[in-house]
Amino acid sequence: MRSIRTVVSALIALGASLFSQQSSNIFQAIPNTADTSTGEVRFLEKRSNGTNYFSFKAPTSMSGNILVTPFLSLPASTECVTLSSTGQMATASCASMTDLQVTRTSSTVLNIAAGSARIGSVTTAYSAATATLSGSVASSTAYVYVSSAGVLTVGHNGAATVTCSGCTTATGVSAFPSDSLPIATATYTSSAWDVSGITDRRAQLSSYPIAAGTGVSISTAVSGAQTISTFPQTVTVQLPVTDWSINTATGDGQYYFVVPSYINNYIITGVSSNVINSGTTGTTDVQIARCATTATGNQCSGTVVDVLSTKLTIDSGEANSSTAATPPVINSSNATVTTGQIIRVDVDAVSTTPAKGLIVTLVFGAA
Repeated sequence: MRSIRTVVSALIALGASLFSQQSSNIFQAIPNTADTSTGEVRFLEKRSNGTNYFSFKAPTSMSGNILVTPFLSLPASTECVTLSSTGQMATASCASMTDLQVTRTSSTVLNIAAGSARIGSVTTAYSAATATLSGSVASSTAYVYVSSAGVLTVGHNGAATVTCSGCTTATGVSAFPSDSLPIATATYTSSAWDVSGITDRRAQLSSYPIAAGTGVSISTAVSGAQTISTFPQTVTVQLPVTDWSINTATGDGQYYFVVPSYINNYIITGVSSNVINSGTTGTTDVQIARCATTATGNQCSGTVVDVLSTKLTIDSGEANSSTAATPPVINSSNATVTTGQIIRVDVDAVSTTPAKGLIVTLVFGAA
């Protein structure tokens, strides 16, 4: 009997060193006497499964007491758990937990919740904003986004009037700008935001945007996918007007060049000419003509304009136009080319002893 009392007394003493009851409704775990660890409560799995456990443990140091009150019911599959500043656990829609959520508060008003977003290394906090729709127009779509400058923006391409409070409106917007941070799209019909017209586009609220540099273009689809395309900034084309052993002769249409699609809307930014054997006495003069294509017949029988206001010249005894006494001048009004146009080389004058092997070089630059 004495041994049983001894064991019980020892267990009571051990429990007192680990736990204490502060009042009728407070039970606390006590840190070990060596002060190397905080109090911890463990719940072990079934004996037959092993010794793994789930536990609660306090931090080593705290600035104040923290009391967590559990929620009344478990969250649904579409809900998340929230914790208030007073320690109250609750359930809420996961979508409502993120910043800058766009909701329809009435037929004419969109609400953009307060929140923060980062563009590059700059983080900006935004107050709640509203976008109010007015005007009776056909259906269209509004794009809510943070611009590369960090401005909360509602852009659209319809005839409606959108008035922003706490944000900025932009017209002529039919897709998210490539350097923006998409937030949502919202459709409207006549003068009302559609009841189910809001689509959340927030994959993340932080972004390092890609800007289009030299020779690069970027487009962003409504879905937010970016397409990056590269194109040459300059294209150089050499036109062998006459054979190396043939005398250069005067006349329009000594050579033709058809503008390909990859330099559509490019501008002729440079011209030069060379010969293999120099001519003597007098100059070799070259004009570049741009022909508007016709449906049938001679492709240069329609409108023809001179690209050069001052012609290319190769002086007597010279091999190229770079040392000409009178350098060429490009007429900027006639220098833009489009797909399918014809570039024609006209030789307007030759030296008394003609040069042989004329080559004309054209440089096209992106507009």
